[in-house]
Parts: sequence; C-alpha cells; structure tokens
Amino acid sequence: MSLPTFKYNPNPVALNVISKEKTICPVCKQEHESVNEGPFLSIDDVEGICPWCISDGSAAKLYDGEFQDPSRCDQVENETFIDELIHRTPGYFRWQQEYLLSHCGDFFATEQK
Repeated sequence: MSLPTFKYNPNPVALNVISKEKTICPVCKQEHESVNEGPFLSIDDVEGICPWCISDGSAAKLYDGEFQDPSRCDQVENETFIDELIHRTPGYFRWQQEYLLSHCGDFFATEQK
C-alpha cells in the first residue's frame, strides 16, 4: 500500500517523519508497515500513529491533537488550509522550532532533503 500524499509535507520519508516500521496504529487498530516519527501535540502520550490516520484527520480528532503548532505558522484566511496543515499533515523536528510560512493565502510545503 502506498503512503498517502501530504500537500504540505510531500516527502515525509526523506525528512525522517514517516519511517518503515511495523506498528499497530492506536487509532485504526490495524497493523501497518509505516509509522509517524514526527511530533504530535496532545494531552495523551500517543505513539505508533499510521500515516493514513494522519491523512484522514482521525488521529487528531480522536486525541484532540495537532501535528503542527498553530502559533508557529503564518496566518491564512482559509480554514481548510489551516485544518489540513494542523490536523492532517505530519510535522517534523528541526534544530530550532519550525515556523511555517505562507504566500498568496496558502502555506508553503516543507522543504525536502
């Protein structure tokens, strides 16, 4: 099964955000060959989330969590773009905390290695 596509993080494997590792996803309860290694901001300490539960928003909804810190993003008017970035895009770790920029009302995609 190929990985879902993430508009704002088009190559999460190259950024070491999604790795090939067996997991039983705590959201969908299914076994997968890929797992999120990036940040997930939630009251609960959640590990093993599969990329498909990130992509469809079910992980963020179940745990009332975020994959990006909304205070570390440019402001955009379109709520759909904000929701996709915060709740349906795997985050990544940087040496300094990331800040996600926008242009023409939409966010930039994460740079690739």
